[in-house]
Amino acid sequence: WRDGISLWNDVLNKYPDVLTAYNNRGSDYMEQGNIQQAISDYNKAIAIKPNYAEAYNNRGAAYKNQGNIQQAISDYNKAIAIKPNYAEAYNNRGIAYKNQGSIQQAISDFNKAIEINPNAVDAYCSRGTAYCQQGNFTQAILDFSRAIKINPNYAEAYNSRGNAYYQQGNFTRAFSDF
Repeated sequence: WRDGISLWNDVLNKYPDVLTAYNNRGSDYMEQGNIQQAISDYNKAIAIKPNYAEAYNNRGAAYKNQGNIQQAISDYNKAIAIKPNYAEAYNNRGIAYKNQGSIQQAISDFNKAIEINPNAVDAYCSRGTAYCQQGNFTQAILDFSRAIKINPNYAEAYNSRGNAYYQQGNFTRAFSDF
């Protein structure tokens, strides 16, 4: 196989009802930027197993990438209804809320993701970004620092913390993080 798509095509040619193959091929299509094909594959996975939370979460990400935030939130809601302790879906829904300007709803979802998975570095960074949008740079720095403590190689957290320090006028720490 030359790539993931050719692998999953081979699997689906032999076993056309393997829902994880549709879900995984959809993710490969997403990585290539082929959002419509990804949505089609997620739809097929959901048709095979209507309570497949991961496919709803992934399709929500595809809709978010298209700019269809309401449909993304709807899919994240379905994923969470199916799998109430799905930290990634809470984080993704929080990002969608943040993108539409619903910062308090976003923070609530990031809090839930962190409650479920205290090592969810993406949720700490997402919440930190939301705090930055509110102008709460002190709280944002705490979240970015927590993400860095969990994963010292997480470049996005350093960059985001640097931006928060910069907004506070702490240029020395900002440049150090950058």
